[in-house]
Amino acid sequence: MNGLDRMQCSKIYDGAAVSETMGVILLLALVTVGITIVLTLGMHTITDAKTDANYNGVEQAFTVAESKLSKARFSTSIFQEAPFELRDSTVTINDSWDNSHIIVYDIDGVTEIYNGSMGTISCQVGDRQIAYQDGGIWTLYPDGGSIMISPPVFDYNGVTLTLPVTRIKGDETMAASGNSQVVINVNSSSPTLIYPKEGVGGNPVPPGHAINLSIKSDYYQAWAEYINERTRAQAEVDAKNKTVNVSLKSGIPVQSGLVSSGFTTKSMETGVQAPVKAFKLNLVLRNTGNDYTITYGVPSQNQNNVPDPDLLMTVSRTTTNDNHEYAYIEYKYTHGTQTELFSTMIPFDRKADGSIDIDFMSRTIEMTYEGDPSVTWGNDMNVFDSSTMRIDYDDTTYTDVVGGDVKTLHDVTEHYLWVMAKYDQQNSDQYEGPFYEVIGKQKYDGGQSTFQLSYVSSEDIKYLYITEGVLYTKLSLQSI
Repeated sequence: MNGLDRMQCSKIYDGAAVSETMGVILLLALVTVGITIVLTLGMHTITDAKTDANYNGVEQAFTVAESKLSKARFSTSIFQEAPFELRDSTVTINDSWDNSHIIVYDIDGVTEIYNGSMGTISCQVGDRQIAYQDGGIWTLYPDGGSIMISPPVFDYNGVTLTLPVTRIKGDETMAASGNSQVVINVNSSSPTLIYPKEGVGGNPVPPGHAINLSIKSDYYQAWAEYINERTRAQAEVDAKNKTVNVSLKSGIPVQSGLVSSGFTTKSMETGVQAPVKAFKLNLVLRNTGNDYTITYGVPSQNQNNVPDPDLLMTVSRTTTNDNHEYAYIEYKYTHGTQTELFSTMIPFDRKADGSIDIDFMSRTIEMTYEGDPSVTWGNDMNVFDSSTMRIDYDDTTYTDVVGGDVKTLHDVTEHYLWVMAKYDQQNSDQYEGPFYEVIGKQKYDGGQSTFQLSYVSSEDIKYLYITEGVLYTKLSLQSI
């Protein structure tokens, strides 16, 4: 091998050595980065796991404490201890009215039946907070969202509102670390009856009243979800003020006013046989020489679509071949390709009467069936719409209807308003209501023509019970 060859080989060997060295350095760098990533993620995982374990421990402690606090709440002058086995956590008692409270108003929204702070026992675990408030256990997340772990002592079954308010009294913060735990010491007062009592009100709640509740809480979202899902009430949320508002009407709600305002059967109690109690229409003519017509129908969410199902209720003036005048009444129900139609005519002299009064709950006015074979009447499951199945209004066999059959105006009104309300409750994502508005052409006096409607509502409060119990709380540390 000559000198030139040796020089070339030397360069090759030197390059290979440099490459091996760089490879080792890159490999070490990758291993270092990998170890760093693993350690970093591992530390986060360990930290998260530790936080989760701590949270689970605190949640269990609150669940155990809740039973002891409830026992103290419903007992007379009983002393309870509720130990919390915590690690690096802080327990806070806050009885400030600005922090949480319940207000119960009478119908005018001004007169107070009850006003009191609830108070909160809470513990911060990482970025989450777990708390005891009014008998319930709640979790608050850093984005302001909240969930309910166990329910509060709030119950409304559609008839009776039971509100045993639990007030936490105390203002203290204490941290546990190392081998210590926080102990909640509780003394309770005798429960106080707020409603009903002399000078405040009585049961049943007087007709025509509205009981309005306002609940202020950091856990307002969870409160609202609980009220909506677990009770027969509907809560409205004021996120700005962290408040939940609930309005419960007493007696059978009455809708009345100009026919042009329309009406709704929202929250109709479809679990009863005949929920409609009154439905009347007074139509005043603009000119006694003119014809008139009025049709109530369910508006569509989309102007290009026809509501399905739909119910059209029509009252119009008509004449027969003998030139006698009548008021024509028609119920037309459509669902898909199915049509059901009832109609009747009653004598009416527009020049002499000037207006017409229709009592849709009349048991003497008869309606004749003219539609397709029915699917909302009868009990033949081969042709019967099971989603609208119900019993007859006169407690007899619930028979189907075919062309030429007769039903009273009362029964037809009860039936179809119920059918529409039932369908809406089962398919509430399709349209709101059902709300009925005046559609089509009218020649009546819209400024004087009126209606009246009342029905049994699922939000019809009849009984109200409010009690107040106070838990006087103190914190202490205990070695474990």
